Amino acid sequence: ALAPEEDSLKACLASVLLKQDRLDECQVMIDSLAQRGFLEPEVERIKMELEVRTAAAESGGVDQARKTAEADPANLILKVRLADALAASSQHRKALELCLEVVLQDVSEARAEAKETMIKIFAILGPASELTGEFRRKLSTALY
Repeated sequence: ALAPEEDSLKACLASVLLKQDRLDECQVMIDSLAQRGFLEPEVERIKMELEVRTAAAESGGVDQARKTAEADPANLILKVRLADALAASSQHRKALELCLEVVLQDVSEARAEAKETMIKIFAILGPASELTGEFRRKLSTALY
């Protein structure tokens, strides 16, 4: 409140709001920072995690997303929603494996969404993560 134009404080606040699952308020902070035309790498990471958490919340969390995906196993979009829920609950390996499975099975919308979810998880984990390196290679092989 004392320094409303201080972007570094907005970034810190966005991070805190995300950790508190105050997703709407975090989105407002990210949108405010994005109006500048760029996002710092840390803010970009927060944005990616926010998108994953928002998608997970929309799917009802891991248990609900799993039930929905199991009820319609041919619907690969539902598998991607389950991957979002898994990633939001820090089950990154399972989420990446599920997305890679979708990428290998599909060439349409589900494939694009699975790839996008994987990219978001890579951003959340960071470039130094072993999972990021492992699954970037697997994704690259699957795509090309």
